[in-house]
Amino acid sequence: MILIQEEGKISGFMLATVLSNSGEQSKGKLKLRLLCEGRTKNILEDVKVVTPFGGADYGIYCLPEVGEQVLVGFLGGSFDRPFVFGSVYAAGDQILSDSYDAGNTKKRLVTKGGSVIEILDTKGEETISVRTPNKKLSIELSQKTETAVIKAGENKVVLDNKKNTVQVKAAEKIELETGSTKLKMESNGAVQLKGENIQIKGSSVKISSSGLLNLKGQSLEASGSMVNLKANGEMAIRGSITKIN
Repeated sequence: MILIQEEGKISGFMLATVLSNSGEQSKGKLKLRLLCEGRTKNILEDVKVVTPFGGADYGIYCLPEVGEQVLVGFLGGSFDRPFVFGSVYAAGDQILSDSYDAGNTKKRLVTKGGSVIEILDTKGEETISVRTPNKKLSIELSQKTETAVIKAGENKVVLDNKKNTVQVKAAEKIELETGSTKLKMESNGAVQLKGENIQIKGSSVKISSSGLLNLKGQSLEASGSMVNLKANGEMAIRGSITKIN
């Protein structure tokens, strides 16, 4: 970097190291140490950071981490009006090798903790994905397959635009709930539906069981233009009072 001092003004940029990126009275501002010699003052405080856009209650909130090297400029050439233009990789910093490709189609935002937002811009295979550091949680939107996939360990939700389907998979249990109505499906094959008023309608409804079929209620009613009760073996009809008419 070339630093020119003329009539008390500074032109060009300087390198600095971030000492602090937080503070109750300086939110969104940095404390820096200038990487230069020959200056009696090399600590800058409450330094603003340039962002693509920002205003009252909106904008991009991404501050450099403590220890990063940043590029510092001076508004109007005044040393008392510094601003951070952006971060630069230091000589010893290791860049993620898989973050770049020959066609420059991969764009990534990777946090220090390892969370990733990735955009793959290959024509016809455009993909947007979000992943946690351990990759146990992820969201992926694929232009090629026209799917949106949400994963959490062994659990997955797939929205398929081509097939017009929604697929939900869970390792142990799926629960759907609204108000007092609840549908629960478990990996052992158990299905439970609860609600105040449950209706099953269709031009043809079939309920079958390979074992026992138990219908029970305070009052049980079966009606139709024709009702057929049939047993391959014994049929028993019991009640304190039984009427057949």
